[in-house]
Amino acid sequence: MFSNVEQRNSETQQPVGMIKLYRRTHFNSKGWTSHAAEENYDRMQQLKDELEAEGAMPKTEDKILNMVLGVRSGYSKGLGHGVLPQSSKRVSSIQLEEEVQRRRDEEEFQRRRAEEAKKRNEELKAEIVSQRKKIEEMDARQQRFEAWMLQSMPNLHGMYELCLLKLISCMHA
Repeated sequence: MFSNVEQRNSETQQPVGMIKLYRRTHFNSKGWTSHAAEENYDRMQQLKDELEAEGAMPKTEDKILNMVLGVRSGYSKGLGHGVLPQSSKRVSSIQLEEEVQRRRDEEEFQRRRAEEAKKRNEELKAEIVSQRKKIEEMDARQQRFEAWMLQSMPNLHGMYELCLLKLISCMHA
């Protein structure tokens, strides 16, 4: 009857690990229900910490609990009759679902990055076209200015000579 009930943290709604569940069922405001329960819990924590410190692939809390308490088919020793151990198929299924979701999230993230990169690429291409057009316009203006200067030079040179002659004549007068 209780085998399908999954223990969850009341605040986060995340599944509670088997080691935490063991603590919940064997520890209260007065302390541990027995000295053996406290020793079992300490051993579970020690195993978990050792595995994490070694960097080894962490065993599931179910396996650590079973290593410390032992296993009986269809029954989690130390947790009472209402809690059944998760089957390896269920654990594998959950892990696979999490992996699939993680990969979907990663794929979506990469898709969004690719779209953003494509959009930025198009913006840069448009900016390059705009800059080239401005450069061409500036080149055309410069060529027109240079042509005007070349046409105006003889006139300017003649005006300069005329002004110089007038200045000289004013000085002699």
